[in-house]
Amino acid sequence: MPRLGVAALFTLTILSACGGMEIHARYDPAADFARYRTYDWMPGWRSSDRRPLPVRTEVDDRLRFAIEHEMAAKGIVKTDVPEADLLVGYTVGIKETQLSSFRDLLAYREAGGTDSAFGAYVRGYEQGRLTLNLFDARSHDLIWSASATAVVEPENGDSKVAEAVRLMLERFPPALPE
Repeated sequence: MPRLGVAALFTLTILSACGGMEIHARYDPAADFARYRTYDWMPGWRSSDRRPLPVRTEVDDRLRFAIEHEMAAKGIVKTDVPEADLLVGYTVGIKETQLSSFRDLLAYREAGGTDSAFGAYVRGYEQGRLTLNLFDARSHDLIWSASATAVVEPENGDSKVAEAVRLMLERFPPALPE
């Protein structure tokens, strides 16, 4: 089981300029991030939300592609589980939200919503959350986690997925205090 508790976790919160996407990252300050050079997918890991998704969906494929691209850019190589330093898992969640005040409309706009005020009030909107977890492959301890939250809009889903993964992995490995 992951050994990260609230007291053992440093948390970074950044409101990104990417259409109101909110990024949170936290890590285990005791982890030796310099030794992580390879990764594989957490066995049996799958995306899920209130409406469970099959193990391999188009969303999973887009997420895995974006994660693999960003990890490769960091020089972290994908390998088989027995040799991997890190295990990668993620979850995807959708929350349906209704607007009931002008303040809600402002929050919707700040979160990247582009529907008209009328449309947002009548239909509401979906807010998506992607959480990326990195585990030490030997101990299975959670060493780093990040989440991205933004309004989900079909016309920009692919670009938001890639941007969310990029913004989250910009924070890995974390800048450790000296």
